[in-house]
Amino acid sequence: MRLVRSLLLNIAHEVDRLSTRCAQCNVFQRHYRISAWQPWEDQMLRNFVQHNGNKWTECVTHCLPHRTPNQCQLRWADCLDPNLRKGPMSKSELELLRKGVAEHGEGHWKAVRDQYLPNRSPRMLKAAWASVANPRLGGHKRCWTAEEDELLLKGYTELGGPKWKQIADLYLPGRAPTTIASRYRTKLEPGVISAPWTEEERSLLLRRVILYGQEWKTVAEGIPGRTPAACRTAWAEKVDPSIKQPGSRSWSYQETNIFWRRLWAHGGDWVKVRAALPGRSRVMLQRKFHDDLKALRLVVGEAIEIRADETRVEWRTRVAGHICQWFEQYIDVKTDPAGALMFKEVVNSVWTSEDLQTLRAATTDIHHVDWSAVAKKLGKTVVQCKYQYQKQLALQQRIRWTKELDTELCKLVDVYGDNDWNTISEKIPCSTSEECQHRYQRLLEMQNKIQGRFTQEEDALLHEGVSMFGKNWVAIANTYLPQRSPWQCEAHWRTTTTPRKVGSWSKEEDETLKFAVEQYGESSWKKVATLVANRTTTQCRDRYQRYLAVEGRKTGKWSFDERIRLMEIVNREKQNGAVDWKKVAVQLGTGRTQWSCSAKHRSMVKLGNEFGLRTRR
Repeated sequence: MRLVRSLLLNIAHEVDRLSTRCAQCNVFQRHYRISAWQPWEDQMLRNFVQHNGNKWTECVTHCLPHRTPNQCQLRWADCLDPNLRKGPMSKSELELLRKGVAEHGEGHWKAVRDQYLPNRSPRMLKAAWASVANPRLGGHKRCWTAEEDELLLKGYTELGGPKWKQIADLYLPGRAPTTIASRYRTKLEPGVISAPWTEEERSLLLRRVILYGQEWKTVAEGIPGRTPAACRTAWAEKVDPSIKQPGSRSWSYQETNIFWRRLWAHGGDWVKVRAALPGRSRVMLQRKFHDDLKALRLVVGEAIEIRADETRVEWRTRVAGHICQWFEQYIDVKTDPAGALMFKEVVNSVWTSEDLQTLRAATTDIHHVDWSAVAKKLGKTVVQCKYQYQKQLALQQRIRWTKELDTELCKLVDVYGDNDWNTISEKIPCSTSEECQHRYQRLLEMQNKIQGRFTQEEDALLHEGVSMFGKNWVAIANTYLPQRSPWQCEAHWRTTTTPRKVGSWSKEEDETLKFAVEQYGESSWKKVATLVANRTTTQCRDRYQRYLAVEGRKTGKWSFDERIRLMEIVNREKQNGAVDWKKVAVQLGTGRTQWSCSAKHRSMVKLGNEFGLRTRR
């Protein structure tokens, strides 16, 4: 109902704004809207066509009274039709367009569309023919010459104004009318300045955008010599305060990962990709795309070249999909200090779901695995199998160390020594020799070490150590903080220096988190956190599991019956041992999550209200 009410208010506002009363006949006259279409208008048009078909007059009467039937028809045919193929035409489509024009003649765009290009609108075909497909244009971009500029000015003067098609036919047959118009308005028109922007002009541009918003025609009126297009470009690249400045434009590994993931998921749509990367303009995104492709060509060659049957949007989407797969399977992708992609071949190869199932079945008892037989069965090398096990399966079967297991480990080391880790790991279920060795070294490191938070003095010593030794944590711990282990120093440095956001999650962050979980699943929270800016792995996991993953969860005030029931269940669980809050939530059966039950019980106990008989006022 809120959406319907909002749409009706928008329509009423537009009709009131576009309708005026005639002074002579005292009747209303309607002025149809000719400005850009708004998202709510597109949604209204989609809904109407979905339920009523292509009845444009009825659509105007009932849904969009400020639009004409012809406007609605063209908007649907050029932009909203789900069968429409968008973006610049591919090479094969351009060949079909030339063939269609040769057969039906120039101007018969509907006939060409029906026979050769059913997924393109007639206006698309007309625009493509005028700007790209016409053979007299040469078929490729080329720089303007001084002779062409002179012919353009001559034609403009002799024909008496901006008659671009006539100028193209009489003076510049190798140029499209749109190209001629753009050249004149940006470079040759008297009074237009094409030199770099000065500081005074940038300051003036900023003030006018603050006053008038991004209405570039109005903004340009107060900046002599600058066109609306020049103002828009200067704002996006140099003046906009939300865009990163030249000194801080290097791409981090996290931003690179987000960029390619979003580009793949959103079908090459720069607008949606930019929404997930604050501080980046569309120009920056396009430069990032092409800079990374230069590095990719050295590694994969023709695999990322555009195909004859692809549009540029489809090509961007396909390339982004390949790179996202290479992030996971084929190559180790890193970024250099400037943010450019670097590739390092690793030992893993392409693994299918069937290969992983076979590997999982063969490594159920990790202490008695014949890696040679496993590699022969899978058609891989021993190194590849071990690498894939550590990457995919070992994390799922990782042992959870407890105090009892730590005690058992120390006893086994006393018996077998600190060199026979294979024998020790056989005595501890679900553990590997590497895990036992690493855990024992961690226990030795933590002996006689201070636990808890770093003090201000320790924090200052840690920063001094990093400035001296870099990230050599062993040297820092031994020299500056002997009461702390290298692992403690590293963990504290990461948590205090990595940008981290605290507080409530926004709707945009929740949507980003959902998108990241769709990409990596619910078992790779470290990877998920790489797509959620300034949030830690723990924050992402807790937010998703507690608030986003539970469908139909109940929120809000607890009822009296819920509180009484919660205490009964918890008291019964305590008699059986430790409280399993997941079971408590299931037994409660009101849609509360395990975290809600735990938090509510803790709150009731803290307030001395264990029986739920007293409520807050």
